[in-house]
Amino acid sequence: MANSYLLDTCVLVSGVLGDDAGISAKVRAILDGDDDIFISVASLWEINIKCMKGGAHGLPGTARDYHSAATSASIVLLPVEMEDVHALTALKRWKHKDPFDRLIVAAASCRDLTLLTPDTAIRKYLKSASW
Repeated sequence: MANSYLLDTCVLVSGVLGDDAGISAKVRAILDGDDDIFISVASLWEINIKCMKGGAHGLPGTARDYHSAATSASIVLLPVEMEDVHALTALKRWKHKDPFDRLIVAAASCRDLTLLTPDTAIRKYLKSASW
């Protein structure tokens, strides 16, 4: 039976269109395996904002490039649903301020997906996170 994973934005950037910088062998095996892999539309929104900033915050490619690469790799795009928005209430005491990370954590929680992230703050909060 396949496992189901949601990629944090940085994993999408490094593992799908990037150079694998910071991607562990375990995560690479998941990305290259037969498991169900998802990305949140919130990740593409975050990428779009970073691309528009340019400079040190700029990313190679555009949100459309990352979406196309993810689709080519059979990664499924998760829309932001009202269930995700409502789940944000459970994070009200969580100290992590990044709104994209909060929405990605909520989406993983609602859908019982394992979140692939190197972010230690997220991994401390979300017990199902893997790295």
